[in-house]
Amino acid sequence: MVVDGGIIRVRSVEAGYESLNEVEILSGIEVGDLVVTEELDLYRDGDRVNVEERSQSR
Repeated sequence: MVVDGGIIRVRSVEAGYESLNEVEILSGIEVGDLVVTEELDLYRDGDRVNVEERSQSR
């Protein structure tokens, strides 16, 4: 799922290498796409959402 203009869009992706906590995406999303990675069961294609920026610590 990606957010496009405040709307959830479901996209098919092609996965490559997978580990316990990472998945390589070969196609289906582009650099800069806002990807939904948590609580996927709460959203459906076409849902409107508000995006809040949050800092990431690595």
